[in-house]
Amino acid sequence: MIGITGWIIFEFLKFPVPPLLGPLTVTIIFKLAEIPLPDIPGFLYPALQIILGMYIGSRINRETFRQIFQFAAPFVVVFLWVIAITVSLGALLQFSLGSDFYTSLLAVAPGGIADMGVVALAVDADLTTVMLFQISRLFFVLIIVSMFFKSGERGDEGRLSEDLNEKPWIIKIFLNRVNVLRNIWSSLFRTVKSPVNTGNLRRMFPCIVVGLFGGWLGHLSGIPAGTLFFSIIAVGLVNVRMGNMFPPPPFSRKFVQGGVGIVTGHRFSTEILGELFNFTGIVLLVLVIVIVSAILVAYIIRHFTGWDLALCFLCAAPASLVTMVTLAEQFEKDSLKVGVLHLSRILTIKAVLFIILVFF
Repeated sequence: MIGITGWIIFEFLKFPVPPLLGPLTVTIIFKLAEIPLPDIPGFLYPALQIILGMYIGSRINRETFRQIFQFAAPFVVVFLWVIAITVSLGALLQFSLGSDFYTSLLAVAPGGIADMGVVALAVDADLTTVMLFQISRLFFVLIIVSMFFKSGERGDEGRLSEDLNEKPWIIKIFLNRVNVLRNIWSSLFRTVKSPVNTGNLRRMFPCIVVGLFGGWLGHLSGIPAGTLFFSIIAVGLVNVRMGNMFPPPPFSRKFVQGGVGIVTGHRFSTEILGELFNFTGIVLLVLVIVIVSAILVAYIIRHFTGWDLALCFLCAAPASLVTMVTLAEQFEKDSLKVGVLHLSRILTIKAVLFIILVFF
């Protein structure tokens, strides 16, 4: 209910990406107000990744494999950028805050909130500082990307009658918002109450089975976002070999976005907010440098690949892999390219951190 409430409010106010940012914002408000929230089921995040994997994998075909060579230049660009941004910002943080080497490095490394938190605990770094910078970067990038794209799917908001133009502007706004709420409610009602199409279920069944099997293998592998990528690979390979892999229905993507928003919001806390007030200046400086450098990387990727700038920006945005893939789906961009480049970023930072932690 928390997620749906946030979704409806953001849709009503016409904010960007309501299914994602609505639940995220409401969850953060609840956390800051210290209102008890139910624990997130352990299966939720892997389930979201598997559903995304089914979507992406079902679009893989033989032509996809012929385009693999296009990833060579972006791989190199992302690799060099991750190393440069981690080392330089880590040094900046150590100099400005006087924090220890490990804390500074893990705070700015674009390698994922959960993974950096685990490493911070392992090396006895300042976990609160690490989480502050990691979560601030995620939220900042998410908002910037969402505002940049706006909402690519305003849906059928309904049409007001022609005489609406003759009414005072305040009445126009009120009636328009009421119309938006009516359509959201109708959409949710149709989703929940509509009869099950057994024909579609039979066509989706192979994709679901293959996606679940691939996701299970990915979960066992321990690879970052392995659940997502193994489900993509499994469904994609079967689709190339047999064809006609029927993905889950489109409305489930909305629930994936809501789930990602809730999971992300749960990571916020009052302790992190307190630290943010203490380090506002340096946090903003780091965020600005990261965003500007990511935009430059996006332009470089576009130069080498010819991809559109919006896709390149999603590929370069230093935020959660699953979140960026979700946004790529939202804005109908090539989510496979986004996911592959974000995976290369995460693996690069893990390799760099491994070398540093072992030899320094």
